Amino acid sequence: MLKLKKDYISDDIIEKYLIPVENQNLLISSQKTFQNNNPLHVEMGCGNGHFLRTSSLNNPTNNYIGIDLQKKRIMKTISKLNRNNIQNIFVIQGEISHLLKNHFVDQSIDTAYLNFPDPWPKRRHHKNRLVKKDFLDILHIKLKNNAIFYAVSDDKQYFFEILNYFQSDHRYQNALTVEYLNDLDDYEISLYEEKWRKEGRTIYYLKFYKIAI
Repeated sequence: MLKLKKDYISDDIIEKYLIPVENQNLLISSQKTFQNNNPLHVEMGCGNGHFLRTSSLNNPTNNYIGIDLQKKRIMKTISKLNRNNIQNIFVIQGEISHLLKNHFVDQSIDTAYLNFPDPWPKRRHHKNRLVKKDFLDILHIKLKNNAIFYAVSDDKQYFFEILNYFQSDHRYQNALTVEYLNDLDDYEISLYEEKWRKEGRTIYYLKFYKIAI
């Protein structure tokens, strides 16, 4: 049993929401994971689960998967989900590109979200940034045709780097009427967005879709 502040998370609750990835043959999709054909939405870097919880409560006919590298964040997400008795979410702990590549069924994702990815601001650490050419390759395989990818950031330099990757890739098309937005109607607010907006930071949004082949 894990204790987080005033919450106690039993092994049964953890097992209810956490997808174990020790099984190298594990495959994730709506059919295999949720036993239905509802749209599959994946948040890559779900943090403490605020965005994931709100999205799932407002859209109960969607399926949601949250991925995060840190165990503490995954457990905080599970605590939130359990308090709301949410039934349409699972979470996975691990590295995003690895999990996408090895455990998600090809063309299984309807919508993917990347909210406030770590910008690794020091130049020598830029190699650790998630969005690179190989990430776009993996994402393309896992998205359904016409599936949507969102990225949100307060880091201007990293945001425009991400934007440039997608603009330069003929397999993706901008789903907005402009290059990017600083507000996006009906997009759920994450804890980071709430925090940064209170500090007066500018938020950047992009929205691309996978071109049907």
